Amino acid sequence: MVFERAAIFPTPETALEMTPPPLSGYGFSKLVAEYVARTYHEQYGVKFLIVRPFNAYGPGEMAGDYVGYAHVIPDLIRKTMSGLYPLEILGSGQQTRSYTYVDDLAEAIVYITERYENTDFNIGNGVETSVLELAQRIWKLCGRKEQFQVNHVPSYTYDVQRRVPDVSKVLATGWRPKVSLEQGLALTLEWIKQQAVISQ
Repeated sequence: MVFERAAIFPTPETALEMTPPPLSGYGFSKLVAEYVARTYHEQYGVKFLIVRPFNAYGPGEMAGDYVGYAHVIPDLIRKTMSGLYPLEILGSGQQTRSYTYVDDLAEAIVYITERYENTDFNIGNGVETSVLELAQRIWKLCGRKEQFQVNHVPSYTYDVQRRVPDVSKVLATGWRPKVSLEQGLALTLEWIKQQAVISQ
């Protein structure tokens, strides 16, 4: 979210110097936290490491009951599994993201914190996927037989239209993401199904 208003895609870590500050309070709070970390290092020698996860998802996250509470993947899975038709999505569906499976993210954080300090890393797989394409994949994984159709509803005030990281810096460390979006969605769907069975 520090790159809420980025104009360079894929977005490298260095784009922060050329990117206007976020307009949303959420995004601005992330940027402030980064500046605080850097300031403590400059003034007091405190070591820091900034990691920027791009759209983490996976088992362990349930869909929320209202817009803005849950991330897009569990929200779309819940809506698709519930039989909602047409499928409701926020905005045009042309918004893009780079989805990072939670195990890959956790591994990346451990990997780089053991090896680096006083720098920043974008963490993600660098693959850009639209919300509409994501919804179609989830529709197919859930086994819905109807023709895929969507109902567009108003999005957030500060809905970022494009977000894809340049991950060349973290890849240069030797770390690699292992779970593809297709694999990650299947694992996430299976976990959500298990929770539904447990709660019955």
